[in-house]
Amino acid sequence: MISLKHQVFATLFLAAPLAFLGEVAEAEERGLVLSLSCTACHAPDDDNSGAIPTLSGKSAQELEIALRQFRNGTRKATIMDRIAKGYTDAEIRQLARALAQRKP
Repeated sequence: MISLKHQVFATLFLAAPLAFLGEVAEAEERGLVLSLSCTACHAPDDDNSGAIPTLSGKSAQELEIALRQFRNGTRKATIMDRIAKGYTDAEIRQLARALAQRKP
C-alpha cells in the first residue's frame, strides 16, 4: 500500500506541470489582450500608408527591444514612449510574443 506521504508527493509532482501550463496559457492570453490596443494605431492588415508603422513581420525579439527602448527613453517616439512606460517587463514580453504571432 502507498503511504499518504507518497500519495501527496505523487499528486503534487503530477499537478506541477499542469499549473505551469496554466500560467503559460494565461500569459499568452494576457499578451493577446494587450495587443488589441495596438491595432487602434498600428494597422493589423499590413497597411503601411501612414506615419505609423505596421508591426507585421516583426519578430518578438525586435518588438520587445523596441518597446523597452521606448519605455527607457532611448528610442525616439511621438507617443510610444508614454505608452510603453505603462508596461512591466513581463507584459512587454507577452505583448511582443502576441504581436509577432499575429497574422497580417
